[in-house]
Amino acid sequence: MKIIDFERMLPISLVHKPSNDSVLLTDFVPLSNLETLIGAQLPKSHGLYQENLLDAKGYDIAVLIEACRQSCFAIAHNQFELLLSENKYQFLFRELHAKIAIESFETKHPHGYPVQIYIYSYVEREIRTSGRTSGLLWRYIIKNIAEKEIAEIFIQQNFVDRVKWKQIREKMCEQRGVVFKTPIEIPSKSEINPSDIGRWNPHNLVLHRVNKVGKIFEALARFDPRHPVLFDRPTADHIFAMTQLEVGRQLAIYSVSKEMNVDPFLLKICSCDTVFKSMGELNIPTIVTAEVIDTKETNLNSAVVASVKIHLKQGERIVSVFDIGVYKEREQN
Repeated sequence: MKIIDFERMLPISLVHKPSNDSVLLTDFVPLSNLETLIGAQLPKSHGLYQENLLDAKGYDIAVLIEACRQSCFAIAHNQFELLLSENKYQFLFRELHAKIAIESFETKHPHGYPVQIYIYSYVEREIRTSGRTSGLLWRYIIKNIAEKEIAEIFIQQNFVDRVKWKQIREKMCEQRGVVFKTPIEIPSKSEINPSDIGRWNPHNLVLHRVNKVGKIFEALARFDPRHPVLFDRPTADHIFAMTQLEVGRQLAIYSVSKEMNVDPFLLKICSCDTVFKSMGELNIPTIVTAEVIDTKETNLNSAVVASVKIHLKQGERIVSVFDIGVYKEREQN
């Protein structure tokens, strides 16, 4: 085992974050040209990823994905020719596949100690265009400090020259009838309650309202530019992938809770397969649909797992598609 330092954090510029309190990674050690070992410390209190300060159990799939996403930047800048000093490329999320080991949800973290993890990164495919790296497919194996596997995550990103990217975005916005980099409008208050989606803080709601038509749950997405995590950069000109993930998660939990009459606070996302098909515009209404397509029993205390199909749409254009697995925690006696 290479020694990983958990007593520092990586520079904010290396992981593309605006402030130190957003950085999850502490250290990384290249093991080969394509393999890297990364250390991360997960927040035990956080405005989005850990609202309940007294909950010291399990893992949030979104924070694990965010740790891997930050790893993508560190690896691309240090082990490929996407130099941080040049800042020439826009990183675009194309695909995401994540799965948490069910037993990890029952892990109890000792009070008073940080939650530290190892992330083993493997670059499974490099895409090259015109003699340079234009995309990477990563496979991440996440383990706890005792080397027990927690999750497996695949991320594919493409890298586009920033000058070319600006030209693409300006043309894209013109075709869609919006002005490039128009300020994001402040949304009205959500019509649903945080408890409907297993949340505590109303500021974390990314759904404005939800209706059910037949077997389909349909929601209007809600994007608030003041949110310090979902919109952590003032230069936001599209709906970030992690923001779309939170939209999908909230509607999946809402749908399963209503469909199966389960307390939303008992529901956790255990898997996510996502394709980001087109750029989501912030000032165009985003409709989100969900269908609970399968339920089954697991062998862990008869916990219910449901599969949910999610689509984010703007008009007739599909922005992203999610296949989300939902796990029901064991109720406390």
